[in-house]
Formats: sequence, C-alpha cells, structure tokens
Amino acid sequence: MSTYRLAVSTWSLHANLGPIRLSSRDTHGNRVPWVWEQPKTLDVMDFPAEARRQLGVSRLEICQMHLESQDPAYLDRLTAAVSAAGATIVNVPIDVGNISAADARIRGEDLAEIESWIDAAARIGAGGVRVNTNGPPPMAGEPVGGLDVTIDSYKRLADRCDRHGITLHVENHGGISSDVDKLIQLIESVGPDRLRLCLDVGNYEPVISAQSAVFHGEPWPHIDPSPLYDAVTRTAKYTGVLHAKTMKFDEQGNHLGWDVGRALKIVADSGFTGDISIEYGGGVDEWENCRRTRALIERVLGPAN
Repeated sequence: MSTYRLAVSTWSLHANLGPIRLSSRDTHGNRVPWVWEQPKTLDVMDFPAEARRQLGVSRLEICQMHLESQDPAYLDRLTAAVSAAGATIVNVPIDVGNISAADARIRGEDLAEIESWIDAAARIGAGGVRVNTNGPPPMAGEPVGGLDVTIDSYKRLADRCDRHGITLHVENHGGISSDVDKLIQLIESVGPDRLRLCLDVGNYEPVISAQSAVFHGEPWPHIDPSPLYDAVTRTAKYTGVLHAKTMKFDEQGNHLGWDVGRALKIVADSGFTGDISIEYGGGVDEWENCRRTRALIERVLGPAN
C-alpha cells in the first residue's frame, strides 16, 4: 500500500506563468532587480483547476515567485480559486532574500521580507514554506557569514512558522545547502522537529550543475550521478516534502540524465510518508511531461495514497 501523497508544483509550468522577478544585492548592498522573461499563457489563479483537469492532482505547491502580490485581496482570490478546485496548498517555496548574508543589516531586511511571505503563505492556507540558505543565482554569489548565522536565521523563521502552525523547510538548492555535511548540521542544530528538508532528487551534485549548464544553453554533460544517490541516502530521513525533479524524457517515457526512480525509492525506503511534488523543469510540453513524471513515480512506488 502506498504511503505518499501526490502534489504538483507551479515550477512545472514556469515557462507559462509569466516573468520571474527576483533580486540580488550589489557590492554596496543595494537591491538589483533580476528578471527572467517568460510568456504568460497561464494565470496562477487558474493553476489549481488546471492541475485537477490535466493531472487529477489536488495537492499543490505554489511558488512565491509566481505570486504577484501580498495584497490581502489578491491572496484571498487565490484562496478562493484553490477552494473552488477542491485543492490544497501543501507548500510555498520562497525565493527572496539571503538569510545567510554576512552583513547583519542586509540579513535583517531579508529575514523581514521572508517573514512577510510566510504570513502570506499562511493566509492562503499553505501547510508549509521552503526558505533557501542562500540559494542559487542570483543570490549565490553574495557574501555569507558562518553556519551559525544561517542556523540563527532558521530558528527565527521557525518561530514565525510556529505562530501560524505551518512547517518550515530547507531545500538542497545550491549555495550552503549543496554541502551535505553542512545541511545535516543545519537541520540538527535548528531541530528536525522545527526544520524539515524539502528534498529535491535532482539538486545534489553533479546533477544540479548539469541542470545549470542546460539552463545556460549547453548540452547535457556526461556525468556519473552516483554522488547524488549517496547524498539522498544521507539526508532522506529529514524529508518533509519530496521534489520529483525531472528534466527530459525519451519517447518511451524513460527519464534521461539520472535515475529519478532510484532516488525516489531511497527516500520512500527511509520511511517517508509525505507529499511527492511533481517538479518538471524542462520547460517544454509541460503538462505531458508532468504526466510522464507521475507515471515514473507510480512505476516505482505505486499509486499515491
């Protein structure tokens, strides 16, 4: 009998949900806008109903980068759209700020911004949020403090989540979190009961660097993905949400580049019983590749609970 629940992330449709607007800091600590232009052929308000229609999935990850505003009226409209679709938001990945910034002023400003998004996530009924350590570009190059800085930041954010009764997650998502030893130390220091792992089965080395190469227009490199399976094994027990990351399939529905099924099974065998979120990242034929991802999950683990 399957013990997992199936969800889908708005990241799977990132090439259809409009421009992605983030920011970084320049050498003077000033915010610099960073925009990844994408067409808008799907409104996030329509995502809950489309996920039900296209996939039969009612559990959702709504990425903060796909939300236009923290305005209460806007958030309440989204809540209504989720409810009308008979859906539930299980997690909101937050991609603003650098909680590991060496500069205390910058770190404080960024933590306050993240806290405002935690409040927004709670308003739309999310069960959890994900906050990066310092994360991938455009934030990854900013100066960071010691690991104690990151630990203290997560403790502060855990307090905020506790007030709302929602779960705080850290993801293996570049930056500090790419170091498995530091990631484990971080979770243990904050407390595995207060900080869970949003484990992405494609975000440990060398696969995460291969993905980055593809996003920059290079062909998929030849890699030995063995270190990824080792890292998944070491961190599986901390998993609160599991990202079934996929990038490219062949015509027979086999995933190329690394064995996603093997990584998923490692986590399932560790006793994981939570949400597995479809996170297709290839940016083409999105709904069809979401269906292929679902089929891959079910081949390995059986139907969702």
